[in-house]
Amino acid sequence: HQMPIESKFLENMANALNAEIAMGNVSSEKDAADWLRYSYLFVRFFRTPQKFGITQQDFETDPTLEKKRREFVHEAATKLCNARLIRIDNNRNYNPTDLGRVAARFYVDWETAESFSKGLIQNMDDDRILALFGKAHEFSQLKSREDEQAELGQLMEDPQVCPVRVLGGTDNIYGKVAILLQVYLSRKFIEGFSLVSDCNYVLQNASRLFRALFEITMTRVTNMSEMSDRLLEWCKMIDQRLWQSQHVLRHFCYPPGSAASNKGGKSLDEGPKGGVLKEQIVKKLE
Repeated sequence: HQMPIESKFLENMANALNAEIAMGNVSSEKDAADWLRYSYLFVRFFRTPQKFGITQQDFETDPTLEKKRREFVHEAATKLCNARLIRIDNNRNYNPTDLGRVAARFYVDWETAESFSKGLIQNMDDDRILALFGKAHEFSQLKSREDEQAELGQLMEDPQVCPVRVLGGTDNIYGKVAILLQVYLSRKFIEGFSLVSDCNYVLQNASRLFRALFEITMTRVTNMSEMSDRLLEWCKMIDQRLWQSQHVLRHFCYPPGSAASNKGGKSLDEGPKGGVLKEQIVKKLE
């Protein structure tokens, strides 16, 4: 017997609703309820009503389930409003905020956007910036494994690999994320296959999330210009895979495209083959 295909839309409705509101496609609770009719979730309402708490009486009194749709939409919109991604007026009209637009533009989870907005304060050090980045909801699926602790500990204690202090250590997910991001920037070899996989996942989200952090500071009215400048530097470091303290000529020490290729399986770099300049030459300039 085949298992029925269930909709997962209910779990991510807040993110989808925020995107629609930010684009201007949905401007009220009525619009959102109508928008829900075009989803597969609406089909499942009629196929498996008991799963969504829909009774026979609900069908008799409301054949199109508008009331139930409004309940689900209202719940998602309330989450967004409390997180300050949207504003809801007395007539249940929806208006996007700058934070909501940033979250929609960079595909940032609404919980991550709320966390970033609350956590961003002026004069944050790099270690606190990395800790805030590591606490993003996108990294909640990462795990701290026992067999990785030794290698993570060695990487964390090496100032050539992790020049920025790691808050939380290796036991916490946000500490692990901070270590892996610095390992990438330092072009250090990773031995564990699970760590390589986790590092690639961190890198897939790093540029996007740091751009979102930067844009959030740009929406603030006062006291965030220094933070904007620092976060922009982090965005450039991740995109260029160079520490800010390193000389710009270091680009020529590595083969092009090394950040994207992973032929060896154990490293985030291409291997022994280098670029047109030797590292020893560039080190003299730094």
